[in-house]
Amino acid sequence: MKLARARFRQAPEGMDLRKITTPILAHMLHGKVRFPMLFLVRCKLTVGPFKRSIDKRFPQDLIDLAALPLWVYTNMKKKIGQRQAFEIMRVATLTGGIAQWNFQS
Repeated sequence: MKLARARFRQAPEGMDLRKITTPILAHMLHGKVRFPMLFLVRCKLTVGPFKRSIDKRFPQDLIDLAALPLWVYTNMKKKIGQRQAFEIMRVATLTGGIAQWNFQS
């Protein structure tokens, strides 16, 4: 079974959504994780093996887009529990998505 190729819109050139979502994640992790920024840097530096473990039938664009948020969520879930990790990622993802949507208009 082959997955359909989908086209994913990228953020406008020069816009880095991590500049929006990283401070939100760091703020929301404050008090839940000892060093929130180090936690996020560790996730970013260790996402490579996770990306390679994702099924190759998925489009590479999708893997590139989703791997880091999934890896942050997975690590956060181990540290603070599923319910809190889900709520934090929900806020960060929705905020980043709405920001991207507003800049595309």
